[in-house]
Amino acid sequence: MKQFVRQTLDFFKKHKYGRLSAVALLGVLFIAGAFYIRSMQQEPPLALSDVADAISAGKVEKIEDTTESGSLTILYKDGSTHTSRRDQASSFLEQITYLGVSESEMARVEYTIVEPGMFTGEKGTSALISLLMLGMAAFVITRIAGGRMLPTQKNIHKAMFRKPHFRMWLEWTNAARSWLTS
Repeated sequence: MKQFVRQTLDFFKKHKYGRLSAVALLGVLFIAGAFYIRSMQQEPPLALSDVADAISAGKVEKIEDTTESGSLTILYKDGSTHTSRRDQASSFLEQITYLGVSESEMARVEYTIVEPGMFTGEKGTSALISLLMLGMAAFVITRIAGGRMLPTQKNIHKAMFRKPHFRMWLEWTNAARSWLTS
């Protein structure tokens, strides 16, 4: 056990990006674990037919419909809250009417349409993963190039004078300058 710990510590001392890689790996594992635990804590959504039965029985106080995802938040008169999903092809009111809820029963329920926020969990996760992938690609490219991609004065000067059209332009401007000064 002591040898393993010593080898691990020696690895982090010798390798420049070892600590950074370990911290990044732990961060990814932490975020993945948080998402997994969050998904395990969520209760499964109610069937829309159960919501229709509760509306007919007069147990529902308010329904919030999220337009983009088709997610429904049902607030009951006893204070409990449940979620449900609707088909995004048609409206909630149309679907609930097909399930046998009359207009008078639906009139007793407060129905609101909720617009999702600009930065939802799905969009944030997608943006974070995209940024991480771009960062990793940039890191790999610079590692493969061995630092030759970083712009230095010497590299820029070499690159400019290797181009034939740049040399020709430089010769032309020097000739024009000498002609104008003579």
